[in-house]
Amino acid sequence: MRPECAFFLLAAASMLGCSRGHDVRPAQTDVLLRVCQAASLDFYEERGTHPQSLRDLQEFVAQTDWARPELLTPHSYEYGTRMLLSGVDAWDRPIELRQLSGLGRPLAWASAGEDGEFGTRDDREYVIMGTYVSDSDE
Repeated sequence: MRPECAFFLLAAASMLGCSRGHDVRPAQTDVLLRVCQAASLDFYEERGTHPQSLRDLQEFVAQTDWARPELLTPHSYEYGTRMLLSGVDAWDRPIELRQLSGLGRPLAWASAGEDGEFGTRDDREYVIMGTYVSDSDE
Protein backbone atom coordinates (compact mmCIF):
# COMPACT_ATOMS: atom_id res chain seq x y z
CA MET A 1 0.00 0.00 0.00
CA ARG A 2 1.30 3.47 -0.86
CA PRO A 3 2.13 5.61 2.20
CA GLU A 4 -0.32 8.35 1.26
CA CYS A 5 -3.13 5.75 1.08
CA ALA A 6 -2.22 4.39 4.51
CA PHE A 7 -2.26 7.88 6.04
CA PHE A 8 -5.62 8.58 4.42
CA LEU A 9 -7.12 5.37 5.79
CA LEU A 10 -5.81 6.02 9.29
CA ALA A 11 -7.02 9.61 9.28
CA ALA A 12 -10.43 8.58 7.91
CA ALA A 13 -10.77 5.84 10.51
CA SER A 14 -10.02 8.28 13.30
CA MET A 15 -12.50 10.83 11.98
CA LEU A 16 -15.20 8.16 11.77
CA GLY A 17 -14.42 6.70 15.18
CA CYS A 18 -13.34 3.35 13.73
CA SER A 19 -10.09 3.02 15.64
CA ARG A 20 -11.30 0.04 17.72
CA GLY A 21 -9.48 1.19 20.81
CA HIS A 22 -6.21 1.95 19.00
CA ASP A 23 -4.59 5.31 19.60
CA VAL A 24 -4.76 7.13 16.26
CA ARG A 25 -2.92 10.22 17.51
CA PRO A 26 0.48 9.04 16.20
CA ALA A 27 -0.98 8.67 12.69
CA GLN A 28 -2.78 12.01 12.94
CA THR A 29 0.46 13.68 14.00
CA ASP A 30 2.32 12.00 11.14
CA VAL A 31 -0.17 13.57 8.72
CA LEU A 32 0.54 16.97 10.28
CA LEU A 33 4.31 16.53 10.06
CA ARG A 34 4.11 15.34 6.44
CA VAL A 35 2.14 18.48 5.58
CA CYS A 36 4.79 20.60 7.37
CA GLN A 37 7.50 18.79 5.42
CA ALA A 38 5.77 19.35 2.06
CA ALA A 39 4.93 23.00 2.83
CA SER A 40 8.55 23.61 3.90
CA LEU A 41 9.82 22.41 0.54
CA ASP A 42 7.38 24.72 -1.26
CA PHE A 43 8.41 27.55 1.08
CA TYR A 44 12.02 26.97 0.02
CA GLU A 45 11.18 26.85 -3.68
CA GLU A 46 9.28 30.14 -3.45
CA ARG A 47 11.51 32.07 -1.04
CA GLY A 48 14.95 30.49 -1.45
CA THR A 49 15.31 29.74 2.26
CA HIS A 50 13.80 27.32 4.72
CA PRO A 51 11.27 28.42 7.34
CA GLN A 52 12.97 29.31 10.60
CA SER A 53 9.93 28.81 12.80
CA LEU A 54 6.44 27.38 12.92
CA ARG A 55 5.07 30.91 12.55
CA ASP A 56 7.02 31.33 9.26
CA LEU A 57 5.38 28.22 7.87
CA GLN A 58 1.92 29.10 9.19
CA GLU A 59 2.11 32.55 7.58
CA PHE A 60 3.31 31.06 4.30
CA VAL A 61 0.41 28.61 4.16
CA ALA A 62 -2.16 31.21 5.26
CA GLN A 63 -0.95 34.01 2.97
CA THR A 64 -0.17 32.11 -0.19
CA ASP A 65 -2.29 29.94 -2.38
CA TRP A 66 -0.43 26.81 -1.24
CA ALA A 67 -1.53 23.95 -3.45
CA ARG A 68 -1.82 20.32 -2.41
CA PRO A 69 1.32 18.36 -3.31
CA GLU A 70 0.61 15.18 -5.30
CA LEU A 71 2.01 12.99 -2.54
CA LEU A 72 -0.81 14.01 -0.19
CA THR A 73 -4.39 12.88 -0.56
CA PRO A 74 -7.01 15.66 -0.49
CA HIS A 75 -8.12 14.55 2.98
CA SER A 76 -4.55 14.46 4.37
CA TYR A 77 -3.88 17.90 2.86
CA GLU A 78 -7.00 19.47 4.39
CA TYR A 79 -6.68 17.76 7.77
CA GLY A 80 -2.93 18.36 8.04
CA THR A 81 -3.23 21.98 6.95
CA ARG A 82 -5.86 22.65 9.63
CA MET A 83 -3.54 21.08 12.22
CA LEU A 84 -0.56 23.10 10.90
CA LEU A 85 -2.48 26.36 11.24
CA SER A 86 -3.43 25.40 14.81
CA GLY A 87 0.25 24.65 15.57
CA VAL A 88 -0.42 21.64 17.76
CA ASP A 89 -0.13 17.89 17.32
CA ALA A 90 -2.83 15.32 18.03
CA TRP A 91 -1.92 15.43 21.75
CA ASP A 92 -2.68 19.18 21.67
CA ARG A 93 0.99 20.08 22.19
CA PRO A 94 3.02 22.51 20.06
CA ILE A 95 5.09 21.09 17.24
CA GLU A 96 8.62 22.40 16.76
CA LEU A 97 11.24 22.93 14.11
CA ARG A 98 14.28 21.17 15.58
CA GLN A 99 17.91 20.67 14.62
CA LEU A 100 18.57 16.94 14.88
CA SER A 101 21.86 15.45 15.99
CA GLY A 102 23.88 13.13 13.84
CA LEU A 103 25.39 13.30 10.37
CA GLY A 104 24.62 16.63 8.76
CA ARG A 105 22.35 17.78 11.61
CA PRO A 106 19.22 18.20 9.49
CA LEU A 107 16.20 20.29 10.43
CA ALA A 108 12.99 18.40 11.15
CA TRP A 109 9.41 19.11 12.11
CA ALA A 110 8.90 17.30 15.38
CA SER A 111 6.31 16.30 17.93
CA ALA A 112 7.26 15.22 21.44
CA GLY A 113 4.66 12.45 21.20
CA GLU A 114 2.39 11.14 23.88
CA ASP A 115 4.71 11.78 26.82
CA GLY A 116 5.29 15.42 25.81
CA GLU A 117 9.07 15.14 26.24
CA PHE A 118 11.59 15.34 23.41
CA GLY A 119 14.37 12.77 23.34
CA THR A 120 12.16 9.76 24.07
CA ARG A 121 11.03 6.83 21.92
CA ASP A 122 7.60 8.22 21.12
CA ASP A 123 8.93 11.37 19.38
CA ARG A 124 7.81 11.86 15.79
CA GLU A 125 10.15 13.65 13.34
CA TYR A 126 9.99 14.47 9.64
CA VAL A 127 13.23 15.82 8.15
CA ILE A 128 13.08 18.79 5.81
CA MET A 129 15.12 17.61 2.83
CA GLY A 130 18.11 19.74 1.91
CA THR A 131 18.59 21.33 5.34
CA TYR A 132 21.84 19.65 6.27
CA VAL A 133 24.44 21.74 8.09
CA SER A 134 28.12 21.04 7.68
CA ASP A 135 30.31 20.75 10.75
CA SER A 136 32.19 23.91 9.70
CA ASP A 137 28.95 25.98 9.95
CA GLU A 138 28.74 25.80 13.76
